[in-house]
Amino acid sequence: MAQFVLGVRILARAHAPKERAPGIAWIRRAAHENLAIAQDRLGFMYLCGKDVPQDTSRALKWLNRAAARGAPAAQLQLGQMYAVGAVVPVDKAKGYYWYSIAAKPVRSDVTIFDINQVRFFARMRAQALADSLTPDERAAVDQQVQAWLPIASVPYSGFVPVGRLMR
Repeated sequence: MAQFVLGVRILARAHAPKERAPGIAWIRRAAHENLAIAQDRLGFMYLCGKDVPQDTSRALKWLNRAAARGAPAAQLQLGQMYAVGAVVPVDKAKGYYWYSIAAKPVRSDVTIFDINQVRFFARMRAQALADSLTPDERAAVDQQVQAWLPIASVPYSGFVPVGRLMR
């Protein structure tokens, strides 16, 4: 967590790209150490091309790692990306899956202060996508969601910026 916080602080104070490089390096180190919030941040940076070159495959790699560790922001971002086809082909089943995972009450190393709001938002989005799936598709995804458990992460607490989602 210290690596991530240091990276974020360096980025907040840096102005020139050369000054930002150490911050990115610290966030990348934290992501490689399996800190879900760092993986989410790095994925979002690659998704938007913020401080790193825009790279959809790297963004998906890091967002998927964060989401698998129980990071709701990454789960919501993936749900949104697949639901609307933002930088990936539209895949309503995958969108429904990630929204349903974000809505699922589960014990995780990731503690989110606004988790009830996140789950409500995710449930609403999942329900909106449910009608676009066949009953068989929905049943298959629901079965995967029920079996899903987060991979261990470095414990952390935070707030999910729902407004950050790509549109």
